[in-house]
Amino acid sequence: MCSFWRTITTETQKGHNYLRCTRKLGPCSQPFVREEEVARQTQAALERVTVPRDWIEWMTAELSEERRRQVAADQQQLDGLRAGIAATEQKLQRLTDAYLEGVLDIDEYRRAKAQRVEKKAGLTERLAQIERNPASWLEPADRFLKALSEATLCAEGDETAEKAKWLKKVGSNLTVRAKTIRYEFNEPWKTAEKHGRFAQPERRASASDARLGGETHHVFTTAEREGFEPSLRI
Repeated sequence: MCSFWRTITTETQKGHNYLRCTRKLGPCSQPFVREEEVARQTQAALERVTVPRDWIEWMTAELSEERRRQVAADQQQLDGLRAGIAATEQKLQRLTDAYLEGVLDIDEYRRAKAQRVEKKAGLTERLAQIERNPASWLEPADRFLKALSEATLCAEGDETAEKAKWLKKVGSNLTVRAKTIRYEFNEPWKTAEKHGRFAQPERRASASDARLGGETHHVFTTAEREGFEPSLRI
């Protein structure tokens, strides 16, 4: 079993290019394999994790709408937190006034102040979290959609070398055994493989069909849980 594009070299025989193990890492019994066959298998592998362009367009539009909703929700929450902090500060001031006027003794003042200071600290921390990470899951989702679009365009093109690079980006444990490319997709590409075009009854299902069937949306929600950041291991 040979590591994919690590210990493999190309050799030309009778006008055809063949891939074979360099045997730099030791003896290897794996047979030569035609370059065209490797290209065919690479294409087939990429097609397992790509989807029709109209699906990508629909998911991109859905993500934009979700971003708009999330921004509005975050702003509403920020406004509420800021109002809560201001109200707590007013209560702290009233407590101080009550103590200075002799309405509260020192123990009552300290207990009430501690409660309100703790509440203000919690509100302030929550405010800082939202300001630091607004709509935090949307950015990796956006990056994955862009990567998915690029992979789809690559699969539709004619550049075999680029397709090989993409397979290395989205897959791991790439090897050649018995003239067959063996690999395992990384997350979230596993999700794309499970719910992509080849998981559908029809290869070129429309975006509306995907919405009705729920498959494209499931790609979104599952990949959100797993993390949209595509692996770039080479």
